[in-house]
Amino acid sequence: MNYSLTPEKIAYFRKNPSKACEILLNIKLTWFQRIMVRTAFLKCFVIWICSRGLGKSWTAAIWILLHCILYSEVNAAIYAVDFPHAKAIFKKIIMIYKKSPYLRSVAVKPPKLSKELGEFTLKNGSYIICQPFRLGERHHIIAFDEAKLIDFSEFNTVVYPMISDPHPVMENKILLCSSASYAGDPFHVRCLDFEKYIKEGNSHYGICSFNVYDALTGPYMNKTMVDEAKRQLLDEEFQTEFENIFVNLADGWIRGPLIRSSELPYRPEYFGEPGFSYLIGADFGRVKGGDNTSLTVFKIIPDEGVRVVRNVALNGVSTPKQSLILRQLIKDYGGKDRGMVEKIIMDHEKLGYAVADSLLLPDIDPRDGEKLLPITYENDYDIPEALRIINGVNFADRTKIFIMASNTKKGLESGILHFPEDAFKFFVSDEEKQALDKIDKELVELYQEITELKREICNIEVQSNGKGSIDFIAKGRKHDDRFTSFYIGAAESIEFYNKLCNKDNVGSLGVFY
Repeated sequence: MNYSLTPEKIAYFRKNPSKACEILLNIKLTWFQRIMVRTAFLKCFVIWICSRGLGKSWTAAIWILLHCILYSEVNAAIYAVDFPHAKAIFKKIIMIYKKSPYLRSVAVKPPKLSKELGEFTLKNGSYIICQPFRLGERHHIIAFDEAKLIDFSEFNTVVYPMISDPHPVMENKILLCSSASYAGDPFHVRCLDFEKYIKEGNSHYGICSFNVYDALTGPYMNKTMVDEAKRQLLDEEFQTEFENIFVNLADGWIRGPLIRSSELPYRPEYFGEPGFSYLIGADFGRVKGGDNTSLTVFKIIPDEGVRVVRNVALNGVSTPKQSLILRQLIKDYGGKDRGMVEKIIMDHEKLGYAVADSLLLPDIDPRDGEKLLPITYENDYDIPEALRIINGVNFADRTKIFIMASNTKKGLESGILHFPEDAFKFFVSDEEKQALDKIDKELVELYQEITELKREICNIEVQSNGKGSIDFIAKGRKHDDRFTSFYIGAAESIEFYNKLCNKDNVGSLGVFY
């Protein structure tokens, strides 16, 4: 392309980057992209908070290219916490290169992307590098994608020294691109700092925030896909990823209205129903007055979903007694002429190990003298006669735990996971309960236990741990054991139900005594 950039045109394009984009790169920006590019041209420190699908990686690539075209000897860098995210911007540079005859005319050679490095050099000496985030050479402009994943303590000590060498003509710049996150996490704090500086009149800082509804006015977002995302994601996920809301979860992870909306008119169960599958979530405690042991039983209902049918809480009970009670539950829901216990989902550490060891030994049910078989992990074949139904959960794997809790909440929101309606909406004293006949007394106790489970679930809040995930904490230092047995059991039950609905070849792991 025979297009000459005179000093007058360069000066004009520096003040009007959107026009430069249209003429030099053959790209016409949307109204929100024009604001984003102009803001990031005028300011030294800029944050773009953008909905998924809004085109922030594409726009960041344009921002970098325009600087490298309109200024000579620019050393530009693209970073992210992991290289795949950084490559997203560089791949857009490759796309623009193919689209723009002018860019091809001023390039030394085509942009090159290898396994862990992207490079592009222009004839005016400007250079773009894309690589995993690490301390390295000096740069004049840096673009960071997925900024909400950044460890800002590392960012401060690594990035600022890298961008301290001045360019002879333009101001050095840092651009942070991301969707929103949770209120109070490091990225949100950085955004609040920027807002404060802007309000104080500091002209070096800028923030652009455009959400899904802005994006729908442009060419990058499909409303059908947005509607599907809203159906599939948790409310908080949609708010952070699409609506640019920094979600404050201080009021609870699963709130009361969601519990109520998931209730159905069925009764809790003391025994399994023939023809149905059951799963049990278990979280163990030992010290009296400390953590509870909680056992939550789930029933799989084809073409409906997963029902919570029982919760058992114990405190200060010995390990052998806990293992016996768990065995009795397995028998009650998976015994002869009852249902099938498909899995026990339990903690795979500390007290969980002790209970698992106790379950390896045969036992006798003191209620009727029946022999109870050993129980072990699903892949443990050392004891041929054992029931191999234990599925261990490692609570140190915070990512796995967060996924299980998220899938449980998603199950409530999507109408797959259910609680029984509260049949007893009044307080029954122990004295009054003892006066009831056996069947009514047992029924009241079943409802009371599940009511306590609901209360504890609503009492759980989440806090950012500053490491890219969140921790679940009971308000007021109360117990969270019922919640733990609930979500680990519910997550596996929902997965089991989904496989059943998809008509996968799901073999039964059921238990008959």
